[in-house]
Amino acid sequence: MPAGSPSVVFRDSASTAQKLRIGLLLDRRHVPAYARAIIEDLKATSYVQLVAVFDSRAVDNDLVVRQGMNRALRAYYRYIEARVRTEPDPLAITDITELLTDIETYPADRSVLMDAVLNFGDATVDTNLLGATRWGVWRYQFGDSRHYPEGSGFLRELVDQNPLSAVELVRRLAGVASEEVLCRVGCSTSAYPSMRLNRMAPIWGARHLMLQKLWELHHIGPQALSARSAGSVEPGLRAHRSLTPGNLRLALWFARLSMAALWRRLRLNDHRVHWKIAIRRSSEPLYDAPTQAALREFRWLESPRGHFWADPFLFEQAGQTWLFFEDMDHAAGRAHIACGRLTFDGALVDVRPILSRSHHLSYPQVFSADGEVYLLPEAAESGGVDLYRAVSFPDQWVLERRLLNFSCVDSVVFRSATGWGMFTSPIVVAGHAPITWAMHANQLHGPWQYSAHSPVASDAGTARGAGEVFESDGRHIRPSQDCATEYGSALLFNEILEPEGEVYKERTMARVEGGWLPGLTGVHTYNRRGQWEAIDGKFLVAVE
Repeated sequence: MPAGSPSVVFRDSASTAQKLRIGLLLDRRHVPAYARAIIEDLKATSYVQLVAVFDSRAVDNDLVVRQGMNRALRAYYRYIEARVRTEPDPLAITDITELLTDIETYPADRSVLMDAVLNFGDATVDTNLLGATRWGVWRYQFGDSRHYPEGSGFLRELVDQNPLSAVELVRRLAGVASEEVLCRVGCSTSAYPSMRLNRMAPIWGARHLMLQKLWELHHIGPQALSARSAGSVEPGLRAHRSLTPGNLRLALWFARLSMAALWRRLRLNDHRVHWKIAIRRSSEPLYDAPTQAALREFRWLESPRGHFWADPFLFEQAGQTWLFFEDMDHAAGRAHIACGRLTFDGALVDVRPILSRSHHLSYPQVFSADGEVYLLPEAAESGGVDLYRAVSFPDQWVLERRLLNFSCVDSVVFRSATGWGMFTSPIVVAGHAPITWAMHANQLHGPWQYSAHSPVASDAGTARGAGEVFESDGRHIRPSQDCATEYGSALLFNEILEPEGEVYKERTMARVEGGWLPGLTGVHTYNRRGQWEAIDGKFLVAVE
């Protein structure tokens, strides 16, 4: 598996159990690119043994093409889809014969004792093959089965204006009538009306799911599969039974697209996104009373011309409250970390840059541990998570250690009952971080390992972090942001229900959206120290 891929987290298992015996159901000469990547990951693990390949009819994974096209759909392909090129295309067909030369091939009705079969071919599975597995036959479902039981083809989400486009890992067990959803990942639906673009993030973003579940099966045991299951495939009352929308629905969608394009030209051509930071002092935290009156108490800070400020974090040192933040320099094309000191009346003074690198830096968590002050900025472009230590607070920092060696965003660390915890969102595909994992370590400096009660969240509407994890009145709270409709559209406060439980559980206790000020379209970071609170906001401002 490639360095920097989230799949590296599941490469090794500490369990002494025997290797999992896994079969593959596919056509060696007609395998989609995403399946090839998964098989390469499997062959790089320490706990999976590929024991059999079962011949299967290759399936056209482009579900809309397979279903057939009506007149409106042909027009869509001609005028929109034909103009789109996606690389690397997850459904590009490849020959993987050379990958499987050491694995014996059997007919699909042959019985071979296995732990599981991974189905990348025909969805129809022979009962003999199903009965030869201990933990079933697994496959990917393209589309959230609660809404699209026959699959979505990743076009239906666009037409239905569904903010999330999902891929599920499902399994079928012998003697069980319905399939079971082992896990699901929901990415934000493409802003551009292209089915090819819309399938890129969810399909590549689901690459690690099979590996993750096999790791859980080996490392934790079979109970992990049912404990983390999303339940049986049971379509909702309003589920769409057809892959392809009808002519009328597509015609209405085209009309809506035309109106939306006109609105964007009128509204956005002379506007741009500008982030700002706001602060307030209050004895009542925002998460307990997220009212319009409370939000209007925040005082907005002005950044220098050519810059915007975002991702505010607060830290107290020697009786002073410091604000650390991302300082985006438009001329440089990247951001550095800056800080300033808050006065008693809320003015930000002594503002200066404190950490700059050749790559983008943001989301600067500052915390103390063992008599030292540390800085944990987001540095996804560097391919990992780096920890810095203050040698002269707050201006001088040295690189202490790389904690994680894969690209991720919005990482925060916190004390746990057994040492240290971390929440982080791996970049599963460029521009998308729809999941959040829990990591753990005995010591701050690591080594950091994937936590057995992960994942924390697996859809773009709730996953990505929005500030430090904190405790308030016995509650553990994880701020997150809603990136389903667009990046940073809303701020969520999620109460962690079982901080040390076997399976992570949380509930959203409060939500803050933009709109209480003219031009304010989103909020995506929150932090508090003492009675000081800081948020940021996304404004649509006129181009000067």
